[in-house]
Amino acid sequence: RFRPALALAADAYGQKGDTTRMVESYSALLASNPNDANLVERVVTAIAASGRVLRAKEIIDEAVQENPGDTKLLDLQFRLNVFAQRWKDVIRSGEEIARLDTAMMTERYFQQLATA
Repeated sequence: RFRPALALAADAYGQKGDTTRMVESYSALLASNPNDANLVERVVTAIAASGRVLRAKEIIDEAVQENPGDTKLLDLQFRLNVFAQRWKDVIRSGEEIARLDTAMMTERYFQQLATA
């Protein structure tokens, strides 16, 4: 339960290629501080990069639900949905971002929404 140890363990498992234990360690780390958007981003990015995109999507969807209105988490959810090619979810998260913060609606967002 010691956060630095969990982070080190997750990184070590990732380098070793043991994605199951890496995800377990990251999940335990995230459970210790679920409202930390930077930690959520780090965990989701690492898990998605390891090929466990559906697990990363579960984590970000839960984080967005627990932290409504957090545009950083919504942006991460949007990007992960694009990466996973979950087009209906891309539209849903993109529209939520547009509703909350129009300044985030860049050309990239419009291109990805049009693709979706």
